[in-house]
Amino acid sequence: MLVITLVIPSIMFGCGRYFVKNAGSRESNTAFGYRTVMSMKNKDTWNFAHNYCGKLWRVIGGVMLPLSGVFMFFLIGQETVTVLRFGGMLCVVQGFSMVMALCFTERALKKKFIFGP
Repeated sequence: MLVITLVIPSIMFGCGRYFVKNAGSRESNTAFGYRTVMSMKNKDTWNFAHNYCGKLWRVIGGVMLPLSGVFMFFLIGQETVTVLRFGGMLCVVQGFSMVMALCFTERALKKKFIFGP
């Protein structure tokens, strides 16, 4: 369960770092990246979305990674059901924070680039 609870923050931190590092080096593509209708409008929106989301994910993942490890450390020796329940709740919180970062990125895109209806 420890490994499972470290997957989401690790992905967020790694992808966040990659997005920030490579934000301006690629054109929008259909294979990898922060791909939404708004982010793929043009090169400026693509770069902005990757930079913004990348910074959010890097920070959130960097904070959640050690906190998740510490949280799971305190569950050592507990019953399996207890570990699964708390580990599952932790994964839900992590997933929610990942999705919220996407919502904040979309809002920032709208604010910066003011797309019409």
